[in-house]
Amino acid sequence: RRPWGKGLLVAGGGGLALSIGLFPEMVEPIIQRAVRTQPLKIGLTEAHQAVIAKLLEATTPEARILWEDRPASRTASRWAALLPRLTQRQFLGGLDPDGFIEHASISFLDQLLDGRHISTWSDRQLEDYCRRYNVGWVVAWTPAAIKRFQEWPGVQESTPLQDDVPGRLFTLKRTDRGYALKGTATLLHADCRHITLGDVVPNEEGIIVLSFHWQAGLRAAPSRVKVEREDDGHDPIGLIRLRTDGSAARVTLTWDRR
Repeated sequence: RRPWGKGLLVAGGGGLALSIGLFPEMVEPIIQRAVRTQPLKIGLTEAHQAVIAKLLEATTPEARILWEDRPASRTASRWAALLPRLTQRQFLGGLDPDGFIEHASISFLDQLLDGRHISTWSDRQLEDYCRRYNVGWVVAWTPAAIKRFQEWPGVQESTPLQDDVPGRLFTLKRTDRGYALKGTATLLHADCRHITLGDVVPNEEGIIVLSFHWQAGLRAAPSRVKVEREDDGHDPIGLIRLRTDGSAARVTLTWDRR
């Protein structure tokens, strides 16, 4: 072998040893995966199917389900991301348990609702949050979250759930469920391509504010409906505001997919 080849081998071995010594918490998972592999989990467990069945039985599409995310390992199934498709319900949470994306800032992540511990929320603050994001049901998994919602007068009833740990599905007493915060509109359909609203009627100022996050590139049909950003001090992203001079039987929102 050439001398420089031995040098590279020695340098590589030394670098590996140094990495193990300085960053054991980063290297250990890599070593564990190299020693043994974990079987790939396919399909839903009986516990998952039971959760889906209870959600379908107790909820409707008229409001969102607030889902408390829990920390998950890299090898965890993260099956909750499938819930919107499996239940045809709108969820707040379930997609990003690590809270990496910007939209997760308002989510319910391991006892933290909108970045604050759930025990610090007043009854009025919970009411305002659930109205702003049209929450009709809450799925809680941690003891602190379950305790807070059990104490909240805004809860009508609760149902036990099981997914590795025991949880509760809370049904809220809200009678003002709907995705229009100002004006009126009925959500007909929403997916990754468009949002369709029916019976759209603006308020006296000619606007409708929707409980959906604003994003650049939004456009409305018919074209007389203008799309704007509704600033909200509680939400860094902002909500969708429609401006129109009259009612519309149907309005469809689309956006650039990049």
